[in-house]
Amino acid sequence: AHRSWQRRIDDRVPAAIPVTRHVDTNLQDKKPRVISELKKFISYLGFHEIITYSFLSKKSLADSGFQSFGAIQKITNALSAEQEYFRPSLLPGMLGAILFNIHRKASSLKFFEVGNRVVDGKEETVLGMGLYGDFEKNWRRKNEASYYDLKGVVENIFDFLKVADYPYEINIVPPAVLAKWDIPRDVIYAEVVLDPLWAETRSGPPVRVKPIAKF
Repeated sequence: AHRSWQRRIDDRVPAAIPVTRHVDTNLQDKKPRVISELKKFISYLGFHEIITYSFLSKKSLADSGFQSFGAIQKITNALSAEQEYFRPSLLPGMLGAILFNIHRKASSLKFFEVGNRVVDGKEETVLGMGLYGDFEKNWRRKNEASYYDLKGVVENIFDFLKVADYPYEINIVPPAVLAKWDIPRDVIYAEVVLDPLWAETRSGPPVRVKPIAKF
């Protein structure tokens, strides 16, 4: 039996940002530059950027496999039930974007999003990536997207960023979750916390990249 696919990313590379105002400003200046270059590179790899809502309904979270709602930050005086919780992951938005395009007859999708999530009361900037359908589809080769395809993409991204042994998580979305969303084929999903990069890209030895084991 599959263990729950939801596991918190073990952030083994703390963002050791000095407290001086001058250095903090310099590090924050790096954030938009790194994100911009990252988006360009991922687009070059054939992925399309999506932008989804930061606030989610209880249903969309439950349909995405989240169960411990006491651990998910609720919005005080939410305007509607559709915007009741801060998202703890970019996965629900990714599944919604995939479903939207399936309804428009798409059979092969490569999406990414850079956005914020809230985990344990802490806001984090993360990269979410999703594969659906055929990873390659041309006259020479056709193969369905797999865990290893997305693993290779993520490792290419870290090569581009010149980091190594950096924690990330890749999972095959469970069939029960796909059934809730009415998605007929596998979705491979990765999520990476980006915040340590603003500090780690400034100087010193490269960060080491280490994948979290596939279940």
